[in-house]
Amino acid sequence: MTDTKLPSARSDELEGPHGLVCQAYLNGQMHLGLKYLELNKRGSPAFRWPENIIPYAMIIAVVAQYTYDYGYIGFAASLLITGFLGFYFIPRFLAKRVRARALAMALADEAGWDKLWAAGGLGLRLAKDPNIACDSPDCDWRVFAEKYLQD
Repeated sequence: MTDTKLPSARSDELEGPHGLVCQAYLNGQMHLGLKYLELNKRGSPAFRWPENIIPYAMIIAVVAQYTYDYGYIGFAASLLITGFLGFYFIPRFLAKRVRARALAMALADEAGWDKLWAAGGLGLRLAKDPNIACDSPDCDWRVFAEKYLQD
């Protein structure tokens, strides 16, 4: 799930705390944690309801159709197959989509970063010392950036 393309860092955007965070992340000096459960719920800027509802609605429709056509055997077979899809593939698909959308939003500009931070979906950890951390929304990421990411 790490095959997300990262935006290139432009020198004119690397001013201020957001620029420090982006540069440190792109250089590997800092780890950016994306909290999936916070990012994939209503109210989060990375949440998209069709991605969360349509696959499961289709599973219900398939199970209902096979139950109608083939009775209990169709119900059991379709429930096993779609259950595997619903519990294994769909959550992985959703996690990949939410992660890519949140990462692009966080690194694009400070406004997107602030929205994700207010939603509680981000966390920062220093690569050289993971005990030094700043988790949203309780910690002030600007102070963290200026204190630990300045050269």
